[in-house]
This record gives sequence, structure tokens and C-alpha cells, in this order.
Amino acid sequence: MSRPEPITTAREFVAERFPNALQAWLGGSAAAGRTTITSDLDVTVLIAKGEVHRESQTFKGWPVEVFVHTEFSVRYWVDLEEKERCPTTCRLQLCQRVFEAGPQPFSETELNMVRYAISDLLDDLAGGGSPAEMSAVVLEVWQRTAALLLMSRRRWLGTGKWLARELKEIDVEDGTRIAEEFQESLMQAVSGQPDQLIALARKVLEPLGGRLWDGYYLKGPPETQT
Repeated sequence: MSRPEPITTAREFVAERFPNALQAWLGGSAAAGRTTITSDLDVTVLIAKGEVHRESQTFKGWPVEVFVHTEFSVRYWVDLEEKERCPTTCRLQLCQRVFEAGPQPFSETELNMVRYAISDLLDDLAGGGSPAEMSAVVLEVWQRTAALLLMSRRRWLGTGKWLARELKEIDVEDGTRIAEEFQESLMQAVSGQPDQLIALARKVLEPLGGRLWDGYYLKGPPETQT
């Protein structure tokens, strides 16, 4: 059964469930015109006061994920996500200015932590193991390598499909096919042929100084020191 048009449905949902809302936004795939048969409506509602929360409901055949915010809570989450460079709230259209400006540059310490993690994982991948263990290592190498590439390009990080979409944005801007390279290397690696993924990880590592293991030193946070 076909579902009603998403933008109209979102407006009707807010009018019925949150009649006193100050503003509301439709974000995610529905707002971008990328809906699939499993897509939901990501609706953010701004209220003057009340309980900040998220909830899931079904409305006119659409699964609706609702994020209820006040001005204070929006600022709280935006500040937190800016620090983590993973802009979930900003993707929901609440702060397009922050999103378009991009994240703050990653420090050498942050980059080196990921370089070290990938280098260690590549050793695990070369060392072999059970199919279950290797599959887990492959996924970690893929995700961390993708994250390191985004970090080196001063781009927002993401999880799940948003990680793949951020890679695709690089291709759109630069005319490359890096997203396809990541996809192809993952498919090869999970089928037991990790060479392409290993080469891709090394390619991403190289401009940042290559693999990092011997001599790596990371001081613990001040609160752990005596």
C-alpha cells in the first residue's frame, strides 16, 4: 500500500501531535528525496518548554522518529556534536550554518590515534584467524580507514549509511571514485580476500605518515596522573 507524501504527512503529524510547537523540521532521507520502502520520517520539534525526549510512532502508514527539543537542548547537542565531529542534530536541519562550515580540524594526537589503531588492525588482518574474527577485523579496518580519510579532509564523521554518504560527497566534489573503492574493498575482504582493503588502508595512511606502531606514545588524561 502506498504511503502519503512525506512532507505533507510530517506537517499533519506536527499539527496533530504538537499543536503548540514553535517550529518543526523534517530531516533525513525523506527531506532529501531519498526514501525507500523502509524509510521513516525524522521529525524534529522545537517547543518553548517541556520534556526533551525522542520517541517513535506510526502515523498514516509512516514510521515517525520524533526528536523534541527546547532552544537550550538544541545548543547542548550541537556543542557536543561539534566536539565529536558527528553532526546528528545538524543533519536534521536545525543548524545548517554549523553543518556547512564543517568540523574543527583534527589534532595530530587524534589523527595518530586512528593511524595507530589501523596499523594494529592490519597486523591482525595479516595474522589470520577464524572467519568470524576476520570478519570483525575487516569491518573495523574499513570503518576506521573511512573515518581517517574524512578526518584528514576535515569532513564530518558519520555512522552507518552516513559514513558511506560522506565518502560519496568527496567523489561529488573531487570527481573521484573513492566510495566505490571502499565498497569494492569491503566486499572482497568479507569474502576472504583482504588485499584490496589493505592497499586502500595504506593509501589513506601514506599522506599522514604511513603506518604507526613502533614508538607510538599516548599520555593518559590529567585526571589519571598522580
